Amino acid sequence: MASYNKVLICSDFSDASIKSFEKAFPLAKLFNSEIHICHVVTPVASIPVHGYYYPMNIDLEKEAMAEAEEKMKMLIENRPINKENIHIFFSDPKEGIVAFAKELNIDLIMIAGHHHSFIGMLGSTANYVANKTYCDVLIINQ
Repeated sequence: MASYNKVLICSDFSDASIKSFEKAFPLAKLFNSEIHICHVVTPVASIPVHGYYYPMNIDLEKEAMAEAEEKMKMLIENRPINKENIHIFFSDPKEGIVAFAKELNIDLIMIAGHHHSFIGMLGSTANYVANKTYCDVLIINQ
């Protein structure tokens, strides 16, 4: 069995993601891993230039980040997780998760699988991450 020293649990705060988090967190603890949790905020009023997002409306960006931070607090409430292992950042979710996992040298990404039609699944974040990342990916269905 592979050794998972660093696990990244991804959440988009959807119902499916929250349900999968309830499964992912104890599973990650079983590996005795360093657990990281991330949420990627899709830029709402930014323009992408060479992979970076430049805000056009700072207030909208601040509101989106504040909302994500509040939802993250609720998600991790009463969980033994180091604050420095909680990550919220702006990016395209698909590309952001893959790049961030590589940056942290993650061994396993845990992400919610949403129920889609076959065509919808082709564009899903979980499918993209599973096919584009270098490490193992566990897609959790609720």
